[in-house]
Amino acid sequence: MIIYDDSEVQVLKYDGKSDFALVTFGSLNSLADGVNFFGKIVGQKANMTVIGFMAKRPNWYPDAQMASAIRSIEPDLSKFAHRVTYGSSMGGYGALKYSRMLNADAALALCPQWSIDPSLVGEFDQRYVDHFTPGRTGTPIEGQDLCAEAFVFADPRYGPDHQHAVRMKGATYITMPFVQHHVAGVLAGTNSCIALVTAALARDPNQIKSLSTALRRQSPRRIVEIIKASVKTHPQWAQRIFDNQMSKLEGKPGMVEEASRHLKKIKA
Repeated sequence: MIIYDDSEVQVLKYDGKSDFALVTFGSLNSLADGVNFFGKIVGQKANMTVIGFMAKRPNWYPDAQMASAIRSIEPDLSKFAHRVTYGSSMGGYGALKYSRMLNADAALALCPQWSIDPSLVGEFDQRYVDHFTPGRTGTPIEGQDLCAEAFVFADPRYGPDHQHAVRMKGATYITMPFVQHHVAGVLAGTNSCIALVTAALARDPNQIKSLSTALRRQSPRRIVEIIKASVKTHPQWAQRIFDNQMSKLEGKPGMVEEASRHLKKIKA
């Protein structure tokens, strides 16, 4: 159900039976289509109320439109004393940037950008700077934007995401080594989402760290990234890791092909 719509942002809602609202923000790869929104499936499976902000283009959720949207949906938000914001990449930016405005208990941001202003981030991240509009799109996340418990998940070995994470003053940095920009995929799944949101509502950073570590260690993405790193630093180990962990990559032909492609570099 669409509860707000303008030229830049669309807000949709799934009414569940939870006593809190999960407020989500879509990523660059899932723009508004009037039907789908980030977290909708989780809401349906868990009977959880989810309010989803979706961008209509790569706009990093502009301030003016977001202020208007939040004012407009206040009757929906006011039904819930407890709220958690959640998003990945561009959506992670939104989940942090507007967490205080949304009066969230906690924010969960997966590999978010601190800003996309080229004058601020151009030296370490060129991925999104073409989408920047001065004074309007992708301005820096400041301490006053954040709710009391803000969590940033990123790979400290992946330079661009790490550089954004360390600039999030006032947020807790949950490190996710060997996942690159694939944090959302590693933490995906209804049960994983429910567990993280429950820990966030309890304001339990240790539980959040424990959950994210367990999910990361069992992820096939981590295996692929370890193999890729080993090809560069310890090539004698890379093939052995692949052979020993092959069973964990079953049903993931894309990841098998990715790992195999990097292993070929050793022989080359």
